[in-house]
Amino acid sequence: MDVKNANIDRYVERFFYPILRQIPRHMWNYRQVRKELVFKLGDGDAIIDFGSAENPEGLEGFGYQTIILNEAGNILKNEHLWYSTILPMSVDYEDCEIFIGGTPRGKNLFHKLSLRAAESRSWQLFNLSSFDNPHLSQEQLAELVDSIPERFKDQELYGKFIDDGGTVFRGVNLCIRGDLEPASRYKNYKAGIDLARKSDFTAIVILDENNHLCAFHRMRNIDWTVQKMQIKQIVGEYEARALVDSTGIGDPVISDLQDMGLDVEGYQFTAKSKTQLIDNLTLGIEKQEVTFPAIPELINELESYEYDQGSTNIKYGTQSEHDDCVTALALAYWGIHKKPYVYTYHFASKDRRGRGKSIFELEKEYQQEEERRKALGGS
Repeated sequence: MDVKNANIDRYVERFFYPILRQIPRHMWNYRQVRKELVFKLGDGDAIIDFGSAENPEGLEGFGYQTIILNEAGNILKNEHLWYSTILPMSVDYEDCEIFIGGTPRGKNLFHKLSLRAAESRSWQLFNLSSFDNPHLSQEQLAELVDSIPERFKDQELYGKFIDDGGTVFRGVNLCIRGDLEPASRYKNYKAGIDLARKSDFTAIVILDENNHLCAFHRMRNIDWTVQKMQIKQIVGEYEARALVDSTGIGDPVISDLQDMGLDVEGYQFTAKSKTQLIDNLTLGIEKQEVTFPAIPELINELESYEYDQGSTNIKYGTQSEHDDCVTALALAYWGIHKKPYVYTYHFASKDRRGRGKSIFELEKEYQQEEERRKALGGS
């Protein structure tokens, strides 16, 4: 049994077929629609049924001598599935064996069964880490250790059970240092901007090339025209490349900011992209690679930020309704951490003039435009 029905055909194709092709073709048959692999033996047929947690009813009513659960950390989040479907399938055979394997996903029924196995003579417990796998490179695993947040190392690499939820950022106090700093022409900067929604705040964070927070601004219940001017003033002062949450209202605001001459890029939030964003900041804080002054709003959000490992993904958030400071910091750090600083110039016009021209040509055009406006008395 696997988590999703769609995985079954891929498993058969990638893992079963290479072995099946070594067996005479008349001795086996895979019935794709029924998800059934039949072996023609001298004294009868041997059948392997493939099922999923999405459609367990397809296996109910049948008895099996061997039952294998793949990705049990996900399957056994549903205890009803174990007691109403899986266990009844084992009673037809006295010697039925159940193999339960997979990466832990919080302390669910998989965890309870592992504790039972450690204490029972009728169960056997095996705990293997990724380092015990002879097919994996030890060098690559060693590199992976340094790229995974601390809370997931035990789970993903060492196969240990961790809590379903808890604090995300560890070592926040160790990253508190320094003060806000004015813009310097000798430094490169990146900005993270989380745009307000409903009663939330718009937050702006500026990091320098050393990942120190140099500027912080937060605003609420202000007209969008004024907010965009504030963003232009702060980001423009530091000549920062900005990464902005483009979910929802973000796209039109980003377009306006680009037309105002700012170097702005959108970041679309999905369950996967937010996890990547927050995990990246988590690692930066654990390694003390990002620092910030003692800003109460930011510190409170970082310390109260939590994760909840649901059935399909990880959900992040604070105990209060606001997480704009964390999001803005994560966006700024993602920009610095993931992309080398490259100076680009956005010509502020809606017809996208200057596309394909060199930075020097664009700069010359800009200076000529400025001189023309001054001559005409414009701004």
